Amino acid sequence: ETVELLRKVLPFGMLSLIAQGPAASVPPALLQSWRTPERLWAADMAASLANELTRFTVPTWKMLAEELPMNSIPVDYLYIPEQLEYEMEIGGVYVNLFLQEPSFTLSNPSEFADQLMKVLLLQPPPPEDTTATVATAITTILRQEQQGSKNEELAEELSNAGFVQSLLGLMASRGQTVSSRQAVAQAAALGTIPDVPPPSGSSPARLVFQRCELEGMGLAGSALRVLHALAATCTRGAKSLAVCVNPEAVSVLAASLRVSCEDSGTQTADPALEVSEGLALETLRYGLSCSGTASLELIRQAITYDLVQELINRLAAKSGPISGDEIEVEIIQAIRETPSTHQEEINALLEGSSEWNAIFNRLSRT
Repeated sequence: ETVELLRKVLPFGMLSLIAQGPAASVPPALLQSWRTPERLWAADMAASLANELTRFTVPTWKMLAEELPMNSIPVDYLYIPEQLEYEMEIGGVYVNLFLQEPSFTLSNPSEFADQLMKVLLLQPPPPEDTTATVATAITTILRQEQQGSKNEELAEELSNAGFVQSLLGLMASRGQTVSSRQAVAQAAALGTIPDVPPPSGSSPARLVFQRCELEGMGLAGSALRVLHALAATCTRGAKSLAVCVNPEAVSVLAASLRVSCEDSGTQTADPALEVSEGLALETLRYGLSCSGTASLELIRQAITYDLVQELINRLAAKSGPISGDEIEVEIIQAIRETPSTHQEEINALLEGSSEWNAIFNRLSRT
């Protein structure tokens, strides 16, 4: 009964401290203040906790003295100190404190990352400020030990658990499907590509996002940041992109390059959208850099979703000089240079593209 009561009235960080023992160390520990990502307690909480415990200790001792049956603690009873009511706690970690102290060594980073992922993927989704904070925490923990091996191991764990597919599914659920012609028209209106003829009617329907999904705290943008972090941190994360179906990775990442401007009424450049576009392009590059069947499958998807032409259009829309370091150029060259059954089709597309020939000539002069 006492153990059950302690679990319901003490924060997890204090429970772990008490579990280390001995019993005599418990009262002094409760009268100290602690402030770490895994333990948050103020000395003044002890007084309010003592008042709360009288609800149970007085009746309990009375029942023991009179040899009466002891009342059980209500199943749904949970005491949260007023000072902790607004602290976001996930997987045994106070998230905002972790973000303030990202170098803190967590006792169980795998559990923390796993629980963060599950919160990000909740349906219906939590408020956008929550998902944005959770996404930041995931990317932070993946960067946390980048000089060692645990960072990569953790990314491998998350990728093997199927979170790459889940993140792509979450992103797709935040977009809308339109015809290829509509997608090109919307991108041209936004100014991300020039006014070029739409693709053939045989092209599959495409996914597009509203600006709000990729700007600021938009849920699709939060998922994209985590997806990029997984692909950047471990080979397994990048390779997982190729095995994802319904939706396929290229269809979702390419959608981050085509944003509907219907809800904004503006064609001005948006730094937040440029960041999302950069993350999507880098994620594609990580996937294509994998050897074997992974890159071949992504090339197949690139052909299916007219990705090469879309990248050419983006390059053609840029003003000023273009260098070989442009990420669009790198992706096109990777697709072109990787031996595949689509090489003839890719070469024919590039050689027959006046836009690409003009771009290639500009590259040759730099």
